[in-house]
Amino acid sequence: MKVRERLNQYFEEQGIGKPDGWFAMSVGGKRIRLFPQGPLRPLLLLHDVHHLYTGYGTGLGGEAEILAWELGSGGFRKYWFAWLDVGKILGLALLF
Repeated sequence: MKVRERLNQYFEEQGIGKPDGWFAMSVGGKRIRLFPQGPLRPLLLLHDVHHLYTGYGTGLGGEAEILAWELGSGGFRKYWFAWLDVGKILGLALLF
């Protein structure tokens, strides 16, 4: 199975739906489209692949775990704008 196929399957399992170029969240089982991914698309794809490989969920706790894992494994490299998530990482870590 190709990574893209496994990602699509994972999104379905998590109740997120197939990616459509929008940053979206599942709230109460309903998919809410927030904003277009634009230049974040390569980073978000990599982030989603990290969910596959680590097994961390997509809830708040899983997002805290995956963001901390990404930071601890070398950060976000050329995606300088992703470093803005460090505040979110710290906030989620305090909650969990």
